[in-house]
Amino acid sequence: MSSEYENIDKSQIEGLVDKYRKVLKNQDQDKFNEEDVKAKFINPLLEALGWDVRGLDQVKFEQTTLTGRTDFGLRLNEGEDPVLFVEAKSFSESLDGYRVKRGEKITYPQQAIDDAWSMKVDWAILTNFKKLRLYYSHVKKPEDGLQFELKFKDFLSDKGLEKLNSLSKETVEAGSLERYEARRTREDVNTEFVNDLYTLRKDLAGAISEKNDLSADEIRESVQRILDRLVVIRVAEDREIIHRESLHKMVEAWKTTSIDPSVRTLMKDLKNLFRDFDSVYNSELFDEHTCEDLNIENDTIKETIDTLYNYNFDLIDADVLGSMYEDYIGHILEEKEEGVDIKEDYQTRKKTGIYYTPTFVVDFLVDHTLGRLIRDSSGPEEVSKINVLDPACGSGSFLIKAFDYFKDYYEGYNRKIQSKAEKSGKLTDYDMITNINKKILDQNLYGVDLDEQAAEIASVNLMLKGMQKSERLPLILGKNIKVGNSLISELINEIEEFFDNPENRKPMLWEEEFSDVFQDGGFDVVIGNPPYFTIRKSGTRGEATFYYEYLKNSTKWRNLFRSDSDIYYYFIIQSLWLLKDGGHFGFIIENYWLENDWADKLRKYILEHSKVRMIVHFGSIKIFPEAGNDTCLLILQKETNEKSKKNHKVKVVRAKKVKRDNRELLDYISNHIQEQRYSDEFIDVFWVNQSSLSPNKWVLSKEEELLDRLKIGRKNVVTLGDTEVDGKRVKGICNIGKGQESHKNEVFVVDKESIETKNLEKNLLKPVVKSGDISRYSIKFQDRYLILTLNETAPP
Repeated sequence: MSSEYENIDKSQIEGLVDKYRKVLKNQDQDKFNEEDVKAKFINPLLEALGWDVRGLDQVKFEQTTLTGRTDFGLRLNEGEDPVLFVEAKSFSESLDGYRVKRGEKITYPQQAIDDAWSMKVDWAILTNFKKLRLYYSHVKKPEDGLQFELKFKDFLSDKGLEKLNSLSKETVEAGSLERYEARRTREDVNTEFVNDLYTLRKDLAGAISEKNDLSADEIRESVQRILDRLVVIRVAEDREIIHRESLHKMVEAWKTTSIDPSVRTLMKDLKNLFRDFDSVYNSELFDEHTCEDLNIENDTIKETIDTLYNYNFDLIDADVLGSMYEDYIGHILEEKEEGVDIKEDYQTRKKTGIYYTPTFVVDFLVDHTLGRLIRDSSGPEEVSKINVLDPACGSGSFLIKAFDYFKDYYEGYNRKIQSKAEKSGKLTDYDMITNINKKILDQNLYGVDLDEQAAEIASVNLMLKGMQKSERLPLILGKNIKVGNSLISELINEIEEFFDNPENRKPMLWEEEFSDVFQDGGFDVVIGNPPYFTIRKSGTRGEATFYYEYLKNSTKWRNLFRSDSDIYYYFIIQSLWLLKDGGHFGFIIENYWLENDWADKLRKYILEHSKVRMIVHFGSIKIFPEAGNDTCLLILQKETNEKSKKNHKVKVVRAKKVKRDNRELLDYISNHIQEQRYSDEFIDVFWVNQSSLSPNKWVLSKEEELLDRLKIGRKNVVTLGDTEVDGKRVKGICNIGKGQESHKNEVFVVDKESIETKNLEKNLLKPVVKSGDISRYSIKFQDRYLILTLNETAPP
């Protein structure tokens, strides 16, 4: 085999080509369906290119067809996003064939690029082994994305081996696909879906405003409810939970059977579908609502439904839907004389302080809180009792990831039980976990958000995770996902003095709203990304002023309040209160609190009520590029016993430099997090004794680790100047005085140019170093000099 193509198994490819020639010779092509071709030809071909298609770590199956799973994504490493989408066809099917969807012909190339695009995969392979094509997915027409077509008889030619080699795992990992021309004519699925949502939202709002007498808030709520319901139904269709194309068939039936469309409107038929869906899937989202009886133009409803059919929701990950919706929340409806408009509301984002959390951050925090708890559990009964809360849940990204952790555990447990049962031959002796999705949604996940729209979207995303064919879901919105202010937990009459309309502040009576949880001592895990904004007495931000008055004066918060503090301080404190003893906490927050003078009460509360398990300090690396915040990850375990905390060590990671991107940086941190000490150009990993921390600033560095080693037993304290330790006066190793002051720096401090111009005597000049010239290990001299005249040098 040529060393030029050492990444592929040429002999295996040769064997497959010979095998196919025999199929042709015997005219057996029709005996192989799609699944046969995939299993006996396409998968072995991919294996010859270095892909592990037998294991699950490099394969992500995506779509079920009548003949089985024929479409799947190939990924370089377990847990990563796919880099190639593969669509397999049978020998008898032309790659230019088509299937009819909603009365339209959809060609196989179009289906392949659409599915890859929906998965956020740049490249799609369409093959029936006879031919193999590579497409770029970010195009609207497949002919614009076709990179090459390779016939089986050319697989072993120099050109064929070169093309196949470019699809091998090793060369793809090295960036081989980037060399193909790829002119993008279609935005990412996220961008396009959000743009479509904007348009649909604007059109629906305009149609409702034109023929219905509603306030802006009522219009906003109705638009949201209609869109959420339609998205849920579309997802259910594409996952084959309900009949495919139910909405499309409803529209077609209405078009052909309605005698007077102005009387029997499309909205009336849609209302019947909503009632039908609710009778099976039991969701508050589909409860009777005023949106069902609105007068809305038939064309507007039809266009909304048609637009949603541009997406294959079976391939769009729930996390992706969440990020799309989070961006969508950041826009508002605005009433104008000429109608209703939609615009990005930067102030709404700033006011709430919420930005969508990157999935790699969510993964890390969930793994080091819930993941740790599950791994340490004794079994499914204990896992079923774990309660997870996100007190500022937004679209539900943390809860979605938590759902995955529970589901992975239960399914793994079932596989072990099934294996034991099969080995023993006694299937009835083992109890499998049943109704897993429903169990998780009912027993394990809880969320609160101040924004009704966000809470509804979180419930939609969880509903999409849990929905299964003909299975009634537990109530989510209003039961496990609630609308409320996580920081205000007093009765209305107790907060009247602080607010004009206290009921509008949506107080969250935690022990009443989640009584079952608090009967068991509180939540086991609190995770999330709380809002960030400074609390001030006055200013342009009404929210900041409102929180200032409440937190400063309320009985619950007054002893913990600090002026110019940040709202997330109080989310941390509240979360520790909500946790049961031993419970786990994980937030991404700004990192200023570590050294901010105004955070002393927060640091004191954390030290008194928890073990600080881990701090990942990102420094000035921007995890939220659009927000510009400097952030850190804070992981705690609730603990009030001083003896238990006495010898506890805090794992600290300081990020110094981004690797390829932030995701890779956090992966890199994860790979080194278990090491006692580690340092390179990207990160420092070290330990700090919690007992060495105080309410004063936490300057976390490797130097502090060294100083902490010198403070063994508080005896060998090394100080520069005289100081006091544990009430005793300790003499320093040197005197610390005040720098030289001339009281006329503009006259007595000069630079080299002034020295030469004025011909100053060098014996009167002394170098000057200011504090800003001194760095950690060196002094950067700025060529400044002091004219120093003593008695013996002064003129007579």
